[in-house]
Amino acid sequence: MEEALLHGDVVNIEARRMELEEQNLSRSEIRRQLTSQYRAFSKKKAFTCPCCDEPVNMNLTVDDGRPFYFKHLDGKKCTCNSE
Repeated sequence: MEEALLHGDVVNIEARRMELEEQNLSRSEIRRQLTSQYRAFSKKKAFTCPCCDEPVNMNLTVDDGRPFYFKHLDGKKCTCNSE
């Protein structure tokens, strides 16, 4: 899933990646910026699924062309989304 809630606000991690990409930043620089901005929240389980309110983890993939995403911590698929 591309979106998660953080303290009631929607964070679309893939949209953030694309915004930074438009600034001609490399993928590694984008990952560094998003890690700096969001990793502590991810580690504290502050990101939650907008559908079921369960905690999700931020995944910043290394490979070019692969999207950034959030995934349920328990590895299960949410009944409201397909992950």
